[in-house]
Amino acid sequence: MKAILLGILLCAGTVLFAQPVDTVKTEINNFDSDSIVAALKKKNDSMAAAIYQADSNRRKQQFQNNTNYILELQQENRDKQRKAAIVRIAIGVGFLVILIIGLLRRKKIQSKTK
Repeated sequence: MKAILLGILLCAGTVLFAQPVDTVKTEINNFDSDSIVAALKKKNDSMAAAIYQADSNRRKQQFQNNTNYILELQQENRDKQRKAAIVRIAIGVGFLVILIIGLLRRKKIQSKTK
């Protein structure tokens, strides 16, 4: 019995130790620190340029939207002023017609009484 148990343990041990183990291999990379700094600076500059471009496009879009909104408001105000001016002119013409009719009636009344 002991021999069988010893055989099983030996077989199991060989199978278990034969499995690949996840080992982290540490390799020392001899990079020049100046090249690393230059690469990081290049990436930083490219990211800053991309952010600036996106921010610039956003500002241009906001400026365009604001300009369009102001132009729409100005057009609405012009339309309101035009309508108000037409109403005032119509009222003035109406009063002028009433004045002319009144003056003509007065002349007729004065000519009949003379």
